[in-house]
Amino acid sequence: MDTFNVSLFKALSDPTRVRILLSLLERNMSVLEIAESLNLEQPLVSYHLKHLRKHDLVSVERTDKFRIYSVKPEKKKLLDILLKMSSSENKNDLLEILISELKDELSVYLGDGLAKMYADDIKKKIEKQ
Repeated sequence: MDTFNVSLFKALSDPTRVRILLSLLERNMSVLEIAESLNLEQPLVSYHLKHLRKHDLVSVERTDKFRIYSVKPEKKKLLDILLKMSSSENKNDLLEILISELKDELSVYLGDGLAKMYADDIKKKIEKQ
């Protein structure tokens, strides 16, 4: 198995880290802002941010007084999809999320009409199985 996949799922295995990522997907924040918004102790937030940095999910930018954390841009889409999927327990909802994301990606290259056609075709094939 790819090291990235194992690393990603290990990082997402802790509910506190998921809460931190969800907050950072909304906006960039300092450790203190994260701690306050999630009602957590600052050392606990720092501990989890260290793990998220180790797993290459967040980056930090130093300003005059603070370190501002953000989700790495190249990881935002993947995290958004995974977190949407993890919040759904319904198999059909998962399929809808994946097909919708596929259609959005295809639209960039093929236009809306062709993207919808391909996405619908893939969905029908999956539903037949």
